[in-house]
Amino acid sequence: MTNQEKEMKNQEQGTMDELETFFRAMGPLQPDDPALLQLIREKYLFPPSPGPMDLMLDRTGPEADSYNLYRTRFPSWTRINGILKRLFSSEGRGVFVEAGALDGEFISNTLYLERDLGWTGLLVEADPVLYAAIPGKKRRAWSSPTCLSSTPYPQTLTFHGHYAPPDAPLHHRLMVRSTGSLSGIEAPSGGIMGKRVTQEVQCFSLLSLLLALNLTSVQYISLDVEGAETDILLSFPFDRVSVGAWTIEHRDGPAFRRFYEGDLAKPDSLQQDKFSEFGEKVGREENSGAQKNAKKKVSQRISPKMTQKSEDEIGINDQNSRKETKGSVKNKAKQKKTQRILDMRLENNRETRQGGTADTEKMRTGNSKEIQGGYETKIASRNTARQLKKRIVYVTQHDPSAGRDKYFERFMNEKGYVLYDYWDGDYTFIKRDSSLCHIHCPHDYHKLPP
Repeated sequence: MTNQEKEMKNQEQGTMDELETFFRAMGPLQPDDPALLQLIREKYLFPPSPGPMDLMLDRTGPEADSYNLYRTRFPSWTRINGILKRLFSSEGRGVFVEAGALDGEFISNTLYLERDLGWTGLLVEADPVLYAAIPGKKRRAWSSPTCLSSTPYPQTLTFHGHYAPPDAPLHHRLMVRSTGSLSGIEAPSGGIMGKRVTQEVQCFSLLSLLLALNLTSVQYISLDVEGAETDILLSFPFDRVSVGAWTIEHRDGPAFRRFYEGDLAKPDSLQQDKFSEFGEKVGREENSGAQKNAKKKVSQRISPKMTQKSEDEIGINDQNSRKETKGSVKNKAKQKKTQRILDMRLENNRETRQGGTADTEKMRTGNSKEIQGGYETKIASRNTARQLKKRIVYVTQHDPSAGRDKYFERFMNEKGYVLYDYWDGDYTFIKRDSSLCHIHCPHDYHKLPP
């Protein structure tokens, strides 16, 4: 690099630093602010990689076999992939957005659109470890190492990543890594997989990222952001961006119900926020003391007798109540009853059979050990089942057609979308007035409430 090139690079870096300082001085920015869009283009958007794709899908060997297990073992991915083939296989080229892109290949919902149908688009991934693998895949799509903001303005938020043990199978390590989520968000996985690592990430609104790419029309968006989808959708300007179809991972929860029922605890995007410069959220303001009053009312509901007890007594009672659960009381009563029966049998044998005491005592002791052993085995089995239940996140242990959020469906219907498919928390919506809907929506979709 020549001295002139170095000087030009230093000047560009100085300009970017000045620009970023300017942003921080301004506070929260509008999503279409020209200076903000310039910053995104210069610093947070990366063009498609040149050359042919380099995918694990095209490789062979044990590592590739472990990586590609999702293509046959993960029902959620196989179902969505089938839906996309039905919807878009006969359509022309289009543009997609995948938020929660991971490494650009593993359980990707958009790889088929790009690889087989020639689409392009945008891959968004907040986890720096996963994002680092995207350029090596050489996908024909733009990418951004950021997260989608839950508000219309940029934010710096805390991201919790998860690591599996290094000796775990490759597909398991990636699956654990895919459960990363923003701080304060209740993720579907519950944040219980692997070791947690915390880091700060930059977030922009989806509108800002699209406008930075000069896009106001997108054929497909995949939104799998581990619980952050509610606020992203509530702040998304559906009237400014045309989206043909969505696939959204969303678990039934109170957010959309609160949005419609006017609950005091509104969704995060509707609460009153405190902001630092550059639009960073630094905390919540209690709404005119309403939250404090609510807490006070709850505390007043406790009986006077309870309030007079000392903290030590309350702590002891809490510990005892946790120990004496219904299940343990039942089992103890059952044990006592069994013991009484055995003692009665032993007493009868003593009266009727002389010299049989030793044998009877042996029988009683043996039976007691057997009963106690069976009880301990049952408890151990329950504990093991609980541990397995906590560790298994993506294995369906319930009816996959259940758990639909009617308030979420209502929200999307009011935004002009028809539910095409639901399965185990994954919703696919099609825009009501699109040619795609005319072909694929239910025959009576025009009768559905808007």
